[in-house]
Amino acid sequence: MVTSKSAKTVTAALVVLPNTAPAGLYSLLEVFASVGSVWEDLTGMPAGQVRVKVELVAEHDELMHCGLGVPVMPDTTFDSTSRYDLVVVPDMQIIPDFDPRGQWPVAADWIQSQFAKGAIVGSVCTGALLLAESGLLDDLEATTHWGAIPFFRKLYPQILLKPEKVLALAGPGHRIITAGGASSWV
Repeated sequence: MVTSKSAKTVTAALVVLPNTAPAGLYSLLEVFASVGSVWEDLTGMPAGQVRVKVELVAEHDELMHCGLGVPVMPDTTFDSTSRYDLVVVPDMQIIPDFDPRGQWPVAADWIQSQFAKGAIVGSVCTGALLLAESGLLDDLEATTHWGAIPFFRKLYPQILLKPEKVLALAGPGHRIITAGGASSWV
C-alpha cells in the first residue's frame, strides 16, 4: 500500500453494547478500515488523502459478546480520554417490550462528552435509541428503523421523528446524523 506522508487521519469510534447487532458493527468496521487502502490494493493507483483509524469502544475492555452471542474485543473503553472525530452507534437488537430508558448511562454520557468535544455523532437504525437516551436528539429531527417508531413516539416525544427519511441531519453544523434502516448508512 502506498501511503502519502500528508494523509489526514480521521479518528472514528464504533460504540459496542451487549445488544449491538454484529452485522452492522463489523460492516461499519470494515468500511472505515478500508478508507484509503482498498482502492490502492485493487487498482494500484493512489487513493485519496484521508485515512480512518477506527476503534471499538465499550464499557469494559475485556472480551464481550454482542447480539447473537458474537464475540467482540473492544479497543478501548468509555473511560478513555481519547477524542474522536466521528462516533457511530450501530444498530441494536431490540424486542417489542424492551425499555431503553436508563439502559446505557455510561455510553450515553460518553457520547455527550464526545459531541461536546466536537465529534460528529451518528447512529444506524435502532442505534438512534442510544442517541435519544443521551439527550442529543431532543427537539431535533431524527430517523430510525420503522420497528423502533413506537419507542420514540411513546418514550421520546420531544424528538421530531421523521421515519420516512433515510438520513436525518440535525444539530449545530449538522453534526448529528441518524440513518433509518440497518442498510441506510451505506
